[in-house]
Amino acid sequence: MERKSSFFKPQTFMNLSGNAVIEIINFYKLDPKKDIIVIYDDMDLPFGDIRIRERGSSGGHNGIKSIISHIGEEFVRIKCGIGEKEKDAIEHVLGEFNQTEQKNLDEILENIDNCIIEMLTVQNLDGIMQKYNKKKEKLK
Repeated sequence: MERKSSFFKPQTFMNLSGNAVIEIINFYKLDPKKDIIVIYDDMDLPFGDIRIRERGSSGGHNGIKSIISHIGEEFVRIKCGIGEKEKDAIEHVLGEFNQTEQKNLDEILENIDNCIIEMLTVQNLDGIMQKYNKKKEKLK
């Protein structure tokens, strides 16, 4: 079975991400439960960890809160850990990676890439969640 995929990066403020997502859903006539995967940063996860969820709350993330207000809580999401904030939350999210993070970034991004590819091709979300929702070793 051939399946087409597209990636979109909203050009709105993060707090208004739901506006962009609902426009995409309406334009392409998508089902949020089956056709949408939202990928976003999560300060509550250690840097480099991934968590896949089928549904849930925003966890305080304003972009996810906006999406939920437009399409509900039932959409697949990949949370990418950016670690605990060492400074102001906005500075942390928009700031540069430190040396340790930079050194590990290629491996982390490859892991996220592999996760996305499996989600698009394997179609076994439970198995993929078991594989990727594991805590990673602390960065060195």
